[in-house]
Amino acid sequence: MNIEPKFKEKVSRKIWDDYFYRVNRVIKGLNKKQRSEIDLELKSHLYESFLEREGENEAERLMEAMENLGRPEEFMKAVVSEKILDGSGKSINPKNLLLGILYSPKSTIKMSMMICTLGLGYLVSFTLGLIAVVRIFFSDQAGVFKEPDGGLLIGITGDKLPYQNDLLGIWTIPLFLITAIILYLAVSIGMKKMIKH
Repeated sequence: MNIEPKFKEKVSRKIWDDYFYRVNRVIKGLNKKQRSEIDLELKSHLYESFLEREGENEAERLMEAMENLGRPEEFMKAVVSEKILDGSGKSINPKNLLLGILYSPKSTIKMSMMICTLGLGYLVSFTLGLIAVVRIFFSDQAGVFKEPDGGLLIGITGDKLPYQNDLLGIWTIPLFLITAIILYLAVSIGMKKMIKH
């Protein structure tokens, strides 16, 4: 079902079309079904608001209804963020989380912090997983090593240095893989909850 009102004045049609052009720019990140739902709901709401307004000038009544609803660039961000996160269901896809953050109406400082947390969490998770995989093939060059001065080296070394003491041995692989998976899930699920609230 498509709501396309019949206006008497050409300027009213132009105002309507321009408004929904702006709406479509904001919701372009959504899938076709989500865009269609938002389009239908918004057009219905706006048209009802337009019809309730009194006055003879059609364009003025339409502008008042649009002003009452607000600028799509502002009020639609929360709707788009919610649709992206709801559309991902139980998925914790990093792309959907990033889009959810970008469309979130949160302040830019909070949004920046969320993006940094997401990026750092995924980076550490990926690094731990990489160390575990490298450990499978190069067991003496990846892991947790104690240096003679008491310092710890966690990661991948170019060569096995004779003075390094491997602390975890073969346990590096399962511990790092499990930690990587838990960190990935914790960051993803936590971020999804933060975006929604």
